Amino acid sequence: MWMLEDMDYMNMVIDPLKKLSLEDLGEGEVVFLPLHLDLFYKKGNNIYINFFMIKPDLYNETDKLTIEDIEIKEWIKKNMG
Repeated sequence: MWMLEDMDYMNMVIDPLKKLSLEDLGEGEVVFLPLHLDLFYKKGNNIYINFFMIKPDLYNETDKLTIEDIEIKEWIKKNMG
C-alpha cells in the first residue's frame, strides 16, 4: 500500500492508463481495481485487473506500463482470450 502514499508513482501509473486505447480488443470490458492478492480475474467477456500489479517505467520515464514484465496492452490481449 506504500504506492498510495507516493503520488508521483501513482501518477506514473494513472496517467498512461487514462490514455490507454483498448478499442481494438473487441468485445468485453477491461476494469482496473485495487484487488488484494489476485493478479486478475475474468467474468464473462470482462477482465478485472489488479491495479497494484501494474508497473510503470521508472528508469526511462516513459508512459510504458507492464504487468509480469509484459507491455500492458499485450498482456491484456493475451489474457482476454
